[in-house]
Order: sequence, then structure tokens, then C-alpha cells
Amino acid sequence: MKTRILTIAMVLLTGIMFSNTASAGKKAARIASSLENVADPASKIESWMLSDLMWQPGALLEMVTVCEESLHLENWMVNTAFWDRIENAEEGGLVLQSWMTSTLVWEKPVPVAEVRVAVESWMSDEAYWTKRNPVASTEKDKALELEGWMVNTQIWKS
Repeated sequence: MKTRILTIAMVLLTGIMFSNTASAGKKAARIASSLENVADPASKIESWMLSDLMWQPGALLEMVTVCEESLHLENWMVNTAFWDRIENAEEGGLVLQSWMTSTLVWEKPVPVAEVRVAVESWMSDEAYWTKRNPVASTEKDKALELEGWMVNTQIWKS
């Protein structure tokens, strides 16, 4: 399957390459980057760009007052029948649990130093890790055969 797809892709790629080279003499030369020819739009100068109040430190902060939007009361907010239906939740007292006072939870463990691994000759031997080495070849797994105990529901329920 892979060979067929690869063959089809190579045939298409070769066909595209030959179709482009046949008319190569007729094509005009193009610049590698079209970005060189793009002109930036004209910038508009606005009044805030030239204002001394905008660019002096602290001047803008003195002139601007921030106002929040006013909140409007709605009927449900002041309706006592609405609020009487909601039960007041009462919090229970603090219950001290064992993990709260355990030193194992709150103290950091002492980091354990890593054991240095010695590099042995077989670890860096190229012949050991190539396909020619019989140790590096993998075995094929057998197909899984279902046995009676594997599908017995009585065994798995207990």
C-alpha cells in the first residue's frame, strides 16, 4: 500500500516538474519576495499624538476621572419573599484532622542523592545496538488466545 502511494506521488511530482520546465522560457522572472513591492498605507496624525498632555508623565492621570456605571435596583433584590425562601447556610465549627498536624505533610523531605550510573562498554558499542546483533532483534508476540477463565464473569465479580 505504501509503495503504491509513493509511486503515485512520485509520478505526479515528476509530471508537475516536467510541465513547469517545458514553459520555463516563456515565464517572466519574478522577485523572490513580494514584500519588497508592498507600500505601507499613509498614517493619519491624530490630535492625541501631538498633545503635550498625553506625553507628559502624570498629566493624563490628573485630567481623567474614572466613573463606574451606576447599579439599578430590581424588584427581586428588595423582595423579602424571594430572600425568605433561601435557607441560611450555617457553617460548622473547625474540625481538626490528623493530616493538619502531621509533620510529614508540612515538612519537606530531604532530597535523596542520585546514584551515578557507570557507563559500561556494551552501552556504547555500536555492534551491540545494530540489527546484526541477535540480542537486539525482537521476538514476535503470539496472538492472544482467550481462555475460559478470562471471560468467566463469576471469577471477576468476586
